Amino acid sequence: RNTKSTTPQLANFSPSTFIILQPHTITSSDSMSDLSESLILMSNGSLGVIFKVIGACILILGVLIIFYRMRFIVPHGNVVLIEKFGKFHSVLDPGLHFVLPFAFSAKFVQWSYTEELSPNESSYSRSSTSTQLYNSCLIPTHERCFDPPAIKVITKDNMSLDINVVLFYRIVDPVKAVYNVQDLFQSLEQLTYTHISTACTSVDMEDVIQQRAVLVKKTFEGFRSAEEDWGLAITKFDVQSISIPHDILKRKTALRSEKIQKEIEQERMMRDQERRTLEVETERKIVLTKLETRVQQEKKEADLQIYKMIKEAEARAEMARIATEKELHYIRELTAIDRDLARDVILHEKKNESLRLLAQSSAKNEGSLMIIPYESAEYFGFQGAGGMRRREHVER
Repeated sequence: RNTKSTTPQLANFSPSTFIILQPHTITSSDSMSDLSESLILMSNGSLGVIFKVIGACILILGVLIIFYRMRFIVPHGNVVLIEKFGKFHSVLDPGLHFVLPFAFSAKFVQWSYTEELSPNESSYSRSSTSTQLYNSCLIPTHERCFDPPAIKVITKDNMSLDINVVLFYRIVDPVKAVYNVQDLFQSLEQLTYTHISTACTSVDMEDVIQQRAVLVKKTFEGFRSAEEDWGLAITKFDVQSISIPHDILKRKTALRSEKIQKEIEQERMMRDQERRTLEVETERKIVLTKLETRVQQEKKEADLQIYKMIKEAEARAEMARIATEKELHYIRELTAIDRDLARDVILHEKKNESLRLLAQSSAKNEGSLMIIPYESAEYFGFQGAGGMRRREHVER
């Protein structure tokens, strides 16, 4: 209203301040309706802008959510199985993929495995186990290590053992690994327990401890069917350690000591038997040697005796020949001198020879033969002496 009084007061304000204060300074009480109308128009415009901004934000957020749902990043060494309305559709390899949401979804697996927990350092209790859960849509295809807890087995000779094994495997067919078996890790663990127990129940404890390669080979061959049905590839399998309980170890030590004692006793008996056999064999060889020596000696003596007899026979034959020649020469000389004298001499010699032979025969028969003169036979009561004389006369 008073321009002069108001002008100096507004001289110190900026134009923007003047514009803000202008409605207050120039507005009169008569124009209140115009001000209210202008405020209503300003509020309606602000609400429209706010609603537009909120709608744009919701739209952008929805697009981002859909884009996030469509995007799949598969890490290296893993694959993702995609299902379409609950049915298997495809396999996503490592890398970036875009999948239409709502119609397609990733297959999540829930695999459980048993993990052995180490005992507390301050306690002396045995280690316990816990069940771990693998819940993810990522199917690992790289080589993994499976280390189950110690397996309790009973051998053929009823001995209890704790066997620690380690298994390396790789999933070569994710579809079979997910859809052909409900829980791959748990099934693999139970299969390992089964094959180890089956392999140990057919052999003794000593064979299990000393022949680990045979145990590993039998167990490894049992995984062939699982490799084909479950899409696995068992790359390595080995026995880490074999633990024997204290009472079984004590019993095993006692059995081993008893076995060693039996072996020592059996070895001693075998040595004694061999010693006796050697002694008998030595005695037999000595006897045979003596017999052979004796036979050889007797053979030599017999040969020597035969040689002597041959020589004596030859000597006697030679002497007989010489004597016969001498007798023949003597008879020839006597015959040349007197034939009757030669005949008497020959008869006398024959008679002497006969008497000598009779004497020798009497000596052999121990005196059963008595020699008497021929002419005195009748005086001793012998009959037939005349007939004997006549027969001698005839022979002459």
